[in-house]
Amino acid sequence: MNVINTVFRTATFVSGRALALGVLASGALLTATETAAQQIPQTVTIRNFFKVGNDSLAFSRPILTKPYPGEDSAFIVLQQNGRIVTVRWMGTAWRKTDSASVTVLGGTNGNDEQGLLGFAFHPNYAQSRKYYLYFEDGTSGSGGSRFNLLVERTAGESLRPATGDPQRTILRLRDPYDNHNGGTIDFDTEGHLVLGIGDGGTINGDPQNRAQNLDSLHGKFLRFDVNGPDAFPGDTTRNYAIPATNPFAVSGGRPEIWAYGARNPFRWSFHPVTGEIWLGDVGQWDWEEVTRVPKGANLGWRLREGNVCFDPAQDCPSAGLEPPVLVLPHTQASCIIGGAFFVGPVSAFNGTYIFGDFGTSRVWAARVQGDTLANLTEIGSVSRLASFDRDRQGRILASSLGSTATNGRVLVLESPDMVLGPVNLRADRTMRAARTARVKLSDLRAHPEAYEWRGADGRLLATPMTYKGVAFVRAKGSADGKAAPLQPVVLD
Repeated sequence: MNVINTVFRTATFVSGRALALGVLASGALLTATETAAQQIPQTVTIRNFFKVGNDSLAFSRPILTKPYPGEDSAFIVLQQNGRIVTVRWMGTAWRKTDSASVTVLGGTNGNDEQGLLGFAFHPNYAQSRKYYLYFEDGTSGSGGSRFNLLVERTAGESLRPATGDPQRTILRLRDPYDNHNGGTIDFDTEGHLVLGIGDGGTINGDPQNRAQNLDSLHGKFLRFDVNGPDAFPGDTTRNYAIPATNPFAVSGGRPEIWAYGARNPFRWSFHPVTGEIWLGDVGQWDWEEVTRVPKGANLGWRLREGNVCFDPAQDCPSAGLEPPVLVLPHTQASCIIGGAFFVGPVSAFNGTYIFGDFGTSRVWAARVQGDTLANLTEIGSVSRLASFDRDRQGRILASSLGSTATNGRVLVLESPDMVLGPVNLRADRTMRAARTARVKLSDLRAHPEAYEWRGADGRLLATPMTYKGVAFVRAKGSADGKAAPLQPVVLD
């Protein structure tokens, strides 16, 4: 593993595409004192999240993982083939308990950018039972028609659509090519649904220049009000209201647009504290980039790739373009997978952005420093990486497509330096923790070191402070050496 110090944010644009603007050799930017102060630990281990002992779950091309609302030990795993799998902790192991599905176009082979790509629960899911899917729809072949489809479903039993309540189309957009579809959907802090969608595809530089065209929805971040009255009652392909705070809500461009100039925003996320969008935008020939996405921003594609002119190849404009906070040349990365922030008090990883690369399998962490990312550090490797997600406790999960149709995995990044935060015991009764001891909550609070603690996935915890949710406890060294089965306790 290595540490790469990088020039991340610059307003300089140059002729040509091969000049390595933005990347300097290790140690070129920070003094020894500054480097030590900002060092990111290389202490991360990456393991199969849904594994206890020899009991392990595998998936078919898992493309993202989301925690189930209101449950610490339940998740949905999205498979690119259209299946939505629910996974729950069932006392001693993780189990696939039920699933829903949607018919998709593609999503079945190694380099396929189609299929089921995005999922989001409604912020008020407990009451509304609504969730949202983003996928590629249509027919294959030279005469086929492809569509980027965003739909709303109302869950009945588990995630299966409620009887008599068919899915509602939010957006149906004709897709000219089979790649650059974007993928992530999520709700912002104002309760509006955001979709990052690619420039429409083909390998060769956005030939119709959709990303810079404010009359096209491709190459954009789109923002919808899915709760308000339909703003387009005569158009069956658009069924949503326009948030009044969208930058082009009144004039100057399509009112759905939040930001433009993206190439393929496959994975992005909201910062858990500031609410900002952080994007990993997949590059063309030479550069990958991480970029903040503020309201109304022009992210630069196809005028530039990273910080380097693309089209035009010389003297491209710089005014008004949002510069990336990080650029990586294709000698280091070839298909960036936008990441997630780890947030935890008194943690060496607090505030770090964790992201990776599909092509090289590398995983990095970088620290936010003003308007840049600094102290880029390689912390691990995930083969065929598809997404980073955060669970309800703040742990970072990574979805790996796997090398075959059946060996995809959901992984978790762990480190003693990834402290999830202080927790408090919560229960209202004395607990039976061992055959010979009756343990009170006051004893657990006062002497947690006297007990054996395990997480809901069965792993032995060094301290209850490393876990939030349901844990299991028993007294160490019981008189007869035959401790009773672990007993549950809730940690706030």
